[in-house]
Amino acid sequence: MSTKPPTAQRRPFLSLRWKLVIGFTLVFTVVFAGAYYWFYFFSTERALERIRTDLQDTLRGAAAGIDGESMRILAEEGEVNEEGFSDHELYLEQMAWFETVQSLEPRAWPYTYVAGPEPNTIYALADLWAIHDPSKSYAFGETSVSSGPLRDGLNSLSFNVPRDRRCGTARETYAGEFLGAVRGQLAYAGCLLLRRVGYTDSYGSWVSAYMPVLDTSGQRAGGIGIDFEMAYVDQVQDAILGRTVHAFTITYLTLLLLVMFMARYVTSPITRLTDVAERVGAGSYDQDFSKLRGGLIRDEIGLLSEVFEAMTEQVRHREQTLRHEVRQLRIEIDEGKRTQEVQQIVETDFFRDLQEKAQRFRDRKYAEAATESSE
Repeated sequence: MSTKPPTAQRRPFLSLRWKLVIGFTLVFTVVFAGAYYWFYFFSTERALERIRTDLQDTLRGAAAGIDGESMRILAEEGEVNEEGFSDHELYLEQMAWFETVQSLEPRAWPYTYVAGPEPNTIYALADLWAIHDPSKSYAFGETSVSSGPLRDGLNSLSFNVPRDRRCGTARETYAGEFLGAVRGQLAYAGCLLLRRVGYTDSYGSWVSAYMPVLDTSGQRAGGIGIDFEMAYVDQVQDAILGRTVHAFTITYLTLLLLVMFMARYVTSPITRLTDVAERVGAGSYDQDFSKLRGGLIRDEIGLLSEVFEAMTEQVRHREQTLRHEVRQLRIEIDEGKRTQEVQQIVETDFFRDLQEKAQRFRDRKYAEAATESSE
């Protein structure tokens, strides 16, 4: 019959090895998730800092090739052609210079502008996109309102590399029904976790930098801007993400295999000790504990096996003593029963009558023997 308590029979069993594996896996998952995000964040920040530096260096080089006075003349004398651009000589010179800039930095899309007549208005001049994709280009003389980095670029170096504007756009691209709203929230959260940067306008998605263009007297004549397409920036971030995931996945799986190996190494002696304990519990005390003591260096498992071996010897001795005492007690009980049964027989009337008859029989035999001897 089983000696396990009823509660132990109902509780599910999970080996210590798998408890260690699951526990370490959960700990490593949390640690690796934190380390991975920090590494991705650190790498992304360094990459974005490099992009800002490249923007700034390219912008300074592009501004050095443009004369501020020619920008004033182009703004005053330039006329819009049928395509929405200009055939003015200074316009064509700026476009040729922009081609040179892009040949040196293929990511760069430069353009020039001046302040409009109204506050916070911008008057567009030349835009390199007019040659490559007019749909993404400012039209010559196109006026827009700006109170942000584009306007600030007329006075000082200014960057437009926002971190959260595209995330809001990603959330708003999905429909308003429940599933669409959930997808939008997931897209927004993913964008924030990946630290997506840049902004989106009617021409595309970009990161930009702006600075003033000076004339020969050092006066601000207008501004120049350079855009990097977000497709390039996303490629940089995705490359960092892919490499980081690849490296951390290999490391994570390697550590997981090591944890499983160490869990097996640590729990194997305990498993063997458990098997020995079950056999001892079944009454088989002749067990070999030498394999459970470990190597040259003692540890808790080896100490436990020594204690269990000593306990097994004590149990064996006590059981042998108990069996001897039980045999002795059984003999004493049997003798007591026999004495009691004899006493019960002796005290009966039948036994007393039998004793009297036996005594009379002995007396008669004794008298007959005495009579024969006298004759």
